[in-house]
Amino acid sequence: MKLKTKVTLLTTTTFLLGTIGLSSAFYVQYAAVIESRIKRQLTQAATVVKSTINQSGMKDLYEEDSRQTEYYRTNLKRLSEIRDAFGMKYAYVMDVRGPDDFIFLFDTANYEPDEHYDPEAVTFLDPYDDAPNSLKEAVKTGALVIADEPYTDQWGTFRSAFLPVKNERGEVVAAIGVDLDISDLLALERKALIFTAVAIAIALILALLMAVSLNRWFLKPVTHLVEVLHDATSNLDLS
Repeated sequence: MKLKTKVTLLTTTTFLLGTIGLSSAFYVQYAAVIESRIKRQLTQAATVVKSTINQSGMKDLYEEDSRQTEYYRTNLKRLSEIRDAFGMKYAYVMDVRGPDDFIFLFDTANYEPDEHYDPEAVTFLDPYDDAPNSLKEAVKTGALVIADEPYTDQWGTFRSAFLPVKNERGEVVAAIGVDLDISDLLALERKALIFTAVAIAIALILALLMAVSLNRWFLKPVTHLVEVLHDATSNLDLS
């Protein structure tokens, strides 16, 4: 391989790999920041719900007309305020009757003053039939669990966190759920990925231009000079 070819390949490859490394590091760091923000937001919301909602009268909610009681209305209002304060899409509290048996008690979807309230979508005392595995894991372990994967429905793309509530004997008797709409955050992450791809494409183009310029303005004259010197020295009579 000729000298100019070696130098060109080394220079362009170094430039290209450096740009790819920096762009990839930017994307990975940006994605990590978004993930950290999501987890922090979910954790804080679930923790505040647990410390704020009055759990003393939950069993009384199975009685007739319990939705009209001051206890229910006050706690549902508090739950809705926490949802809004932490930017959650939904917040809810469930009665845990078994490892796979969950009943909705408080759910911000049931808060009538909310502009998105739908009387046809009331979940009060409904079973959570399609409960996610992350909820079951939280109840089993007795610890906060944040779902690793988002789920998408007609209302958006969400990440959820579930926090168990224990009684004085350490038994899980309720569970708190909060859902964060991450559609906008995912859009930002996609933009960062596109930016990274564009940066790599531009780096490839610049590397090719650099190779052409290097060959034209530096390597060609140097190569020509070497050839001239070689011809000159080869014609010398050193005897």
